[in-house]
Amino acid sequence: CSPVSDEITIDTMDFTLIGDEYGSYVFRSKQPLTLYSDDELLGVFFVKSYERTAQRIYSVASEDYIGLLDSVVFSGGIYSSANAAELLSAIFESANIPCEIIGLSGKTVTGWIPVCTCREAVRQICFAVGAAVSAARSDKVRIFVPSDDIVRKFTLAETMQGQTLTDRDVKLTGLRLTLHNYVKTDDSAELYKAADSGTGTGIYVEFSEPMHGFSITNGTIISSGANYAVITAQSGCVLSGKKYRDLTQIISKSNPLTNVGDPANIVEVKDMMLVSVSNGQALLESLWNYYVKCGTIMSELVLSGERPCDMVTLSTEYSGEIDARIESERYNLYGGAIVAQVVAR
Repeated sequence: CSPVSDEITIDTMDFTLIGDEYGSYVFRSKQPLTLYSDDELLGVFFVKSYERTAQRIYSVASEDYIGLLDSVVFSGGIYSSANAAELLSAIFESANIPCEIIGLSGKTVTGWIPVCTCREAVRQICFAVGAAVSAARSDKVRIFVPSDDIVRKFTLAETMQGQTLTDRDVKLTGLRLTLHNYVKTDDSAELYKAADSGTGTGIYVEFSEPMHGFSITNGTIISSGANYAVITAQSGCVLSGKKYRDLTQIISKSNPLTNVGDPANIVEVKDMMLVSVSNGQALLESLWNYYVKCGTIMSELVLSGERPCDMVTLSTEYSGEIDARIESERYNLYGGAIVAQVVAR
């Protein structure tokens, strides 16, 4: 789970089932599966694929609600100070996926979301408002603002096989963030021509860039948005629209501790279309605080409810105590204990 939503990961559960000697099993696509360790919920998953590898052996691959979001299309649009929580709720409702939104009261987004998957739309919104997304240890998708509070200190006795510390000497030298501002223009473009694409009713026309000010000849616009129009087209029909112009600017931050000869390590963020003047400076600071922590710690830990994005203190054998944020957990179940290979940053 990324605390800045530069990516929204799909949790997976893969397992091998030893079936009954006298029966056969058939798994439906997107069949729900709930994973527990004793009474503790680890996640809800949906069958992606399976294969029978022997008479009683079935290999099953499944993914969580984020995987379902990745299979549903969102029509997007141009937004001006749109309520982020309401927009997210509408996306999840359209995908028929349960969600819990915490701490986004009053946060708004401005900019453009192209036609994309619901997963990508959620990523764009959550990145713009500084929220994280996770379905780990939950029966719904959680959208929340990550806390910096330490939830637990792990002692060496709770570490199964020590730690591996990587990239501790890597230094972030700079961060560049592109701001977007979409303004209406009078530049027109033909978006659909019956002479090229035919006639009919309920024709869906998708645009490669946002448009406004639609007009149509020999046809009817049934519905439209910045990214699409649904039309009825007769012979000679032409659908036209006017373009937006994306006025971009770049803001940046440099590491004052960079020495002469340090290799360039610059993070560039260009494709987040809801980053604008209104939220750019705040995002630049929060992104800097995230990316400047380049090192990671891999530990095999005995967990008791800690989830990705939680802040923890890790005791190490040779580097003292380190405060880090959990990025990922890969579970192994040993009897009643939940042991996970944890990566923290």
